[in-house]
Amino acid sequence: MNKRTNDKKKIISFIPDGELYRKLANRSVARGERSTAQRYFERALERRPEDAELLKTFGIFLLEQSDMERAYELLVEAHGALPEDEEVVFHLADLHARLGLVRGAKQYAEQYAELAPEGPLITETMEILEFADYEVPLRTEEELFSEEVFFQQEKAQRAMEEGRFEEAALLLERILETYPNYLAASNNLALAYFYVQRPNEAKELLRDVLRVESGNVHALCNLAIFSYYLNEAEELEKLQRVLVKIQPYHVDDRYKLGATFALIGEYKLAYRWLKPLRARESFAVDPAYYFWLSHAAYFSGYLLEAKRYYARLVEIDPTKEGEEPWRNIETDTVTQGLEHNWEFLHAKLNSSFQSDRLLALFLLGKSMHRFELLNPPHTPLVETFNTYEQLYFAYALEPSILEKGESEEQMIGRSIEVANVLYRHYAPIASSSLDLLGFWFQMCTLSYANRYTFPNPNALAAASVYLFSSVRHERVTKKEVAEQYGIAPSTLTKYVDILIEQLPLGRS
Repeated sequence: MNKRTNDKKKIISFIPDGELYRKLANRSVARGERSTAQRYFERALERRPEDAELLKTFGIFLLEQSDMERAYELLVEAHGALPEDEEVVFHLADLHARLGLVRGAKQYAEQYAELAPEGPLITETMEILEFADYEVPLRTEEELFSEEVFFQQEKAQRAMEEGRFEEAALLLERILETYPNYLAASNNLALAYFYVQRPNEAKELLRDVLRVESGNVHALCNLAIFSYYLNEAEELEKLQRVLVKIQPYHVDDRYKLGATFALIGEYKLAYRWLKPLRARESFAVDPAYYFWLSHAAYFSGYLLEAKRYYARLVEIDPTKEGEEPWRNIETDTVTQGLEHNWEFLHAKLNSSFQSDRLLALFLLGKSMHRFELLNPPHTPLVETFNTYEQLYFAYALEPSILEKGESEEQMIGRSIEVANVLYRHYAPIASSSLDLLGFWFQMCTLSYANRYTFPNPNALAAASVYLFSSVRHERVTKKEVAEQYGIAPSTLTKYVDILIEQLPLGRS
């Protein structure tokens, strides 16, 4: 008979260490799997944050990925631990040269030449020194600001991209205390102020920039963006007249101009400026660039190009899949409808009548501006929505969200389905059909209070058409309307009576 033993089994726990992750990262780099490599580098660094060789290797990798800010942080830290490491010193020189920080480039290039006068990178080092010696006499003192300030600006930029606008504003304010004429920082601070609901300060800061440099492209574009979001149509028109005359030389200015035109709906002008930038290596992995380029191409009538550009965007950022500008738009002619007029939608969203706000949120789900309310300038408006409006907004972003919800969510979903039936009959929405949809959402606000469940969307759509036409004394028969919506006249009569019951005067 076998005996059971009480011997303790030896349990071996496998917890991957930093060295394993570094090896996996290097193997992924060799295979060309750079996104996988970066994940492994990140995990290695979490476990060995003070490993100088790891800091160096990951820093050089990030430099090759054009992530200048993080590359700088890691290489500087590696340099502190390995002050005479030739690779670290050279790549710091290279990083500074790429960014136009000529003093730092010269400092590190001279250090490399001293450490390795016959080293494998001496030719490239001498080219950096030649560049720096040529550039320094041409730069003003303001242009030769320290790399510390430059990377503070980059840090602020990253904070803005991640939605940390208060933090970005503090960083930029500190920079401007030392360098009050650093116009790039002023432009970014204006954006940060705008995103934290300080539009007057933001606009005044941009006017200060334009007093110093009247043709500053970023300041003019930012003012146009602010006017667009603030619904200042007259001011936006004035700025557009200026922007169309600008012929910027610098690549960054061209991109800013193209992206601004795309945002404000001037798609052909946007496409004109954005398309040539594809030849630039710096835009090859820029998701924002491909986002605006695909939108500009699509709304300028270049559907095949737009799909190609959007496919590239999804390669760079897979989270953008499903947000294509044509996703909810079947033909180009539909873009002429009021559902694609942001000025109209924005005005309705700010209406004091709930039925107007529900109408706008419904149309937003059919609009090319579907994700506009997710942009920071509009988030305070979203925060004011009541429960029904929040559900409508959720539906606009993701229609399937109400299909399996609670009873209240199903009630909202059924009422929206009635609106969808009407929309399919009348899209694109013109002024002539807008009043009918408005009437339906007035009925919705009354019916929600009565907890009505909207059981037959086609019949309710037909009943709303018949009732609306009757109120306006339009000649229409129940037979005609019933046939149009695929129901029996008796069913139409039943649901007309039900809608009348929802009216304050219809209830006993």
